Amino acid sequence: MGRVKIFRLAVIALFLLLIRQYVLQPFRVFGISMEPVYRDGSIILVDKLVYRFRTPRRGEIVVFRTQDAPYLYFVKRVIALPQEQVEMKDGTLFINGRKTEEKYFSGQNGWNIEPFTVRKECVFVIGDNRSMPEDFHLFTQVAIKNIVGRVPGGR
Repeated sequence: MGRVKIFRLAVIALFLLLIRQYVLQPFRVFGISMEPVYRDGSIILVDKLVYRFRTPRRGEIVVFRTQDAPYLYFVKRVIALPQEQVEMKDGTLFINGRKTEEKYFSGQNGWNIEPFTVRKECVFVIGDNRSMPEDFHLFTQVAIKNIVGRVPGGR
């Protein structure tokens, strides 16, 4: 191989590394908490740029990491935004006391979540597969700084 070919390969490798680090990153979905949108074993591409310019919006699917290393990564849907009050009664979501339609979710469940307020600079996330008992779900407030990015087209 000539020097030009090696240089081209190095530039391509650097370009791909930069794209993965700052723009798009693939992730594999593990588990069924996001079914039917994403099935166990699906590969998703995460837009890592979007939240450098704006905050997450309700209904978006995000990938976030745990607070401490070694990091674990999760795929969930943003249900509530900072400082909003969240409650779920017999499977119906209430944000700030108002019944909220979840257009991305078509199912029934009897979940109940006691009212709470989402912390500043956090969002509240849960998975779409609500056929699973609520004990099997991760109900969590995620610091916006721990969100890796948005899964495009996940609405």
